[in-house]
Amino acid sequence: MNYLKYGRICCVLLLLISCVVLNGCTKGNDSSTTETNHTLIEQQSYELIQEKYSENGIIIKYPQITKLKDAEKQKSLNQILKNEALKGLHEYGDSDSGVHLEIDYEIKRQSERFLSVQYTGVRYVKDAAYPNHIFYTTNLDMKQALRLRLSDLVKIEKPFIELLKNGKITAVQPEQKGLIGDFTQDELNQWLTSADVPEGSAEESELDTFSYLTSDSLGVSIPVAHAVGDHAEYEIRFAQIPDGIKQNKELWQEINPVVDQSATVVNGGELDTDQFNIDEQQSFETSFEGWGHVKFVSTVGMIEEARGNYFFLLDEQGYILYSFPEFYGNNWSGEDGLAAVAFKDVNKDGLKDVIIIAYVDAGAGPSISDPFPIAGIYFQKKNKTFTAVPALDQALNDQGHNQTIKDVIQYVSKQRINVN
Repeated sequence: MNYLKYGRICCVLLLLISCVVLNGCTKGNDSSTTETNHTLIEQQSYELIQEKYSENGIIIKYPQITKLKDAEKQKSLNQILKNEALKGLHEYGDSDSGVHLEIDYEIKRQSERFLSVQYTGVRYVKDAAYPNHIFYTTNLDMKQALRLRLSDLVKIEKPFIELLKNGKITAVQPEQKGLIGDFTQDELNQWLTSADVPEGSAEESELDTFSYLTSDSLGVSIPVAHAVGDHAEYEIRFAQIPDGIKQNKELWQEINPVVDQSATVVNGGELDTDQFNIDEQQSFETSFEGWGHVKFVSTVGMIEEARGNYFFLLDEQGYILYSFPEFYGNNWSGEDGLAAVAFKDVNKDGLKDVIIIAYVDAGAGPSISDPFPIAGIYFQKKNKTFTAVPALDQALNDQGHNQTIKDVIQYVSKQRINVN
């Protein structure tokens, strides 16, 4: 009996040892997969916070990275971001006490591999004839902790320049669409070759040319005359850039469009122009992180059940991709046309939002009044949909921050808005 008991104990021990060995082998075989998945999660886990330089009438806001597990890499990346942001101080804010400079930023692309930051601002100089509009960018390779230039992504040669001049691009500001055709190939080659040159380098020039990344496009900014904006931005979709023009295949493997597959097409049919009259002056081709290149269409409801302003995203064939929630301004019975439409990441979450200003009145009858502005904001969510925050819309209108797009942005930038 003792021998039988001993034998059973030996069998149990042998089984335990086998399990340990087998488990050890399984873990060894899966270790690379587990590490790869773990790394992807770590790379996506970083967050951005806002820092601000403010001194002697100069204000520069810029992002800093937080919660990145690699502390040394985070420190290095943050130093690049700070230096790049404050080059606006060195280039545009001299010691003259008559200079007033305000620069803000927008995250154009944020992913595990790339971070693209766009800075815009206005420089006022005492007794100057007009203010200057400032534009510059910073592109980071998060994996290598390096700053990226346009020449790291594409070959600045004749095929790329012809691609731009032949209309394969979208002007961010529609009124600047034709400007790029006015430049010669030599001028564009000079500007694009010097794009994103680091300050203080031997290559540094006076040509303010920059590049940036969005979810589905490569953007370039070139200097133009003050009368037409000081700078002009153009975007070309990644899918339209031939492989022969691309630099660094390893980068391009991870630069493919960022698409959120969790959301679905909201509608899919054609826009009924009997019910909705399109306002061509306030309809624009643009891009959103979740949707890529689309047409934002502003309309006026033509039937009794749908009076007011309504907004849609259409694809290249004119089919509805998305119908926006009802506009806050539709709470007033009379509409008197749209004053402005703008696309900007208002709440700094890396997703472009939509700002609308419309003129309304109190309707017909004894209560009729002169048209007055009403502003509303649609915040883009991670699942590609847009949402409004009625309490915020009410507050910014009640307090009169609805006269211009700048008024709206300045007010909302001071609020904490999280829609995800």
